[in-house]
Amino acid sequence: MRSTVHLAASVVAVLAMGSALFGCSHHSEYTPAQQQTLSRFQQIAKESGGDWNKVSAADKQWLINGPGGGSEENARMMLGNFGRSPQKGPPAGPPQQ
Repeated sequence: MRSTVHLAASVVAVLAMGSALFGCSHHSEYTPAQQQTLSRFQQIAKESGGDWNKVSAADKQWLINGPGGGSEENARMMLGNFGRSPQKGPPAGPPQQ
């Protein structure tokens, strides 16, 4: 049961971070706590370049216990995916005026 809750929390975190990866800047749909989590995750990913070995011990613990849902493997995977440069190409969504 606990792993299901952690998995659900991880999915929510990944979805929130995924929208940031693809250029979605509509953070107003997130709660303040979700916005804070996303901002901290983005900061860690930017500072480390997505490299787990460049993350401080305190940030690793935050990633594991927060967005990683208690799993170091999940935390590493999310950080690695977030740290990659998005593929170049047209932006998702309708053209901006």
